[in-house]
Amino acid sequence: MEKPQTHSIPKSATARDLVIKLVPLSIIILLLVGIIMETVTRQQLESDARSHIDSAAKRLAATLETRFAILEESLVGIANNEIIVNSLIDTSSRVNLALFFNSLRAPVKGDSYISLTDYKGRLLATTSPYKSSFVNSWWLKNVLGGERIKIFTTTRMVIAIPVFYNGLPEGMLVAEFPMDTYQNLLLVGNYTDKYAVLLNETVIQSNDNDFLIPGTIVSEKILKNESDFLSGWLLARGAIENSSEISVVAGDSKEVAFAPLENIRNALIISGFLLAAVLILAIFLMLRTFSKPLAQLSAEVRNIKGGEDLKRKITIAGPDEFQSLANAFNEMNSALALSLVEKDAAEAANKAKSEFLSSMSHELRTPLNAILGFTQILATDPDAPLNDDQKESLHQIERGGEHLLGLINDILDLSKIEAGQLHVSMEAVDPAPVLNHAVAITRELGKGKNISVILDESCNGKFVINVDRTRFQQVLLNILSNAVKYNKDNGTVTISLNPNVDGFVRFLISDTGKGIAPELQADIFVPFNRLGAEGGEIEGTGIGMTITQRLVEMMGGRMGFESTPGVGSTFWIEFRPDEIQNLSKRDIIKATNDGHNSVETLKVLYVEDNPSNLMLMSKIIGRIENTKLISAHTAEIGISLAESERPNIILMDINLPGMSGVEALEVIKKSETLSNIPVIAVSANAIPSDIKNALQAGFSQYLTKPFNLQAVVDIVKKYS
Repeated sequence: MEKPQTHSIPKSATARDLVIKLVPLSIIILLLVGIIMETVTRQQLESDARSHIDSAAKRLAATLETRFAILEESLVGIANNEIIVNSLIDTSSRVNLALFFNSLRAPVKGDSYISLTDYKGRLLATTSPYKSSFVNSWWLKNVLGGERIKIFTTTRMVIAIPVFYNGLPEGMLVAEFPMDTYQNLLLVGNYTDKYAVLLNETVIQSNDNDFLIPGTIVSEKILKNESDFLSGWLLARGAIENSSEISVVAGDSKEVAFAPLENIRNALIISGFLLAAVLILAIFLMLRTFSKPLAQLSAEVRNIKGGEDLKRKITIAGPDEFQSLANAFNEMNSALALSLVEKDAAEAANKAKSEFLSSMSHELRTPLNAILGFTQILATDPDAPLNDDQKESLHQIERGGEHLLGLINDILDLSKIEAGQLHVSMEAVDPAPVLNHAVAITRELGKGKNISVILDESCNGKFVINVDRTRFQQVLLNILSNAVKYNKDNGTVTISLNPNVDGFVRFLISDTGKGIAPELQADIFVPFNRLGAEGGEIEGTGIGMTITQRLVEMMGGRMGFESTPGVGSTFWIEFRPDEIQNLSKRDIIKATNDGHNSVETLKVLYVEDNPSNLMLMSKIIGRIENTKLISAHTAEIGISLAESERPNIILMDINLPGMSGVEALEVIKKSETLSNIPVIAVSANAIPSDIKNALQAGFSQYLTKPFNLQAVVDIVKKYS
């Protein structure tokens, strides 16, 4: 057997040269990656911090807004009392007025003074020792015109409510909250929040003097971090609806927000150098592994000069792949030797060799191309000024980004619905204010196309529906905005109502647009299907109607439409009416008097932050003889009332501001005096897992919203 011939192989400089070139480049690339990662991390930390304080500001503002609303509704309840109303028009009725005022209990902790005046602002009765006069108050005329007025100063708050007789204001009820009570009202956050309450731009309340102190001026420029003052803080403002003077500013220290960045930076630096060392070693080993066999192969190729050389067998030290390559090369040489006398065969062998070398070149150039490509990208300076063309491109990106943001928001809503993460809070809602608000917004949307938005007289009926108020408004605005978007110029959008369609209240929104072709109508609620409008001028995502239908169904409603091409479309939504709305007048009076029966044997404490749900429960409890309803709008107040009143039953809403219903239950169960009182969970969440979790937490029973009259009565009687 012929022994393989060996030749001296020159040392390859490939490994040394590539290491010299690639190692510094690799270190630079890794350092640049570290810098980019640090920048991205900083941006993410800032984004998370801003998102957190935005949520905190909105939450705190919503809590403060709820407090104001509850105060206002409490005063309205007092103003509607017969003793108050009769005393304005009947002097003899004022005998009981002083006794009534002495019995009034302040609706908040701390001092508060309630006064009653006649139509000229003259004082008739008051709980205040100062006997304030309101004759010359600038807001007297507004209140006697039917408005509710809230006045904020740095030292006190005043709420004035008109007192009506036969639909006309005959006087007013004025609540004054001095400094201590006022400051207590403005305490809305917990110990982890850093916030301040502003009157216009002046701080009047702060829970952290390291953040803001009373008297500080906080302008819009400061809020945007465009001033050196508070430059070390991230700030967000939460607005109070219907109270433009008052707002809440939440803050988060940049030092705290970016604290993790130092650890991340150190970790990136250490990881970068470790990766660089590993990369250097990997490059060195890889190049030594591949460059020497390639150098041997190149030398053998150069040594083939004639037919005799084709008979030589070569060996290549290296991985198995190169051994296979050597075998293949030897086979190729053998084939060339056998066909040396034939020119075509020699050319074929040469072609095979060329293809082999081309393939090897490709395998080496591909990773090198990636390295060079990423090097060019990383070498680009992001701080270079933009020229006009680049600015125009950026503008187009911004436009596309805005459209993409809308798509993402819609997709989030849809994904939350499909994942069961979007919940509704059902309550008895008068749809008239929601309709008027939606119509006002839609009229603004339609101004550009001169579209008329008409609210039909049928919508003026007195009825109540069971919905989530916020989602009901979202549904209306989705349908109305589509009615404007796809309408013709100078067209019309009409909202009408049918109060009884198979036991539902139906709202109809009609437009005078081009309508929907019959063959496309089956796909109207299919996600991401724009019914052929993808290439048109009207932007959209194709999931608005899908989300709207899902929201309607989550509220126990139904949705459908009718459309005639060339004439227009009518979309309808319908919801269940409130089953308690037909209570007799006797029952309502009995309930709102809060159980002034001759005998009171049972006390029911209801902890609920929604005024509509409180009123509904008062109507239901009012139908049960010898039963008294006590209410609280927070868990903290509810626990305090439970200690003092010792109710027979506690109805506890799960989702409450501050302490949740579940947390309140834990406190009650640990109390020696309250632990034996049955606590009933109240929630709009009707998912079996939610009910199971509530019962496992220790609730005696679970009551779902909207309330079933008989279910509430049965629960009260069960524990009486």
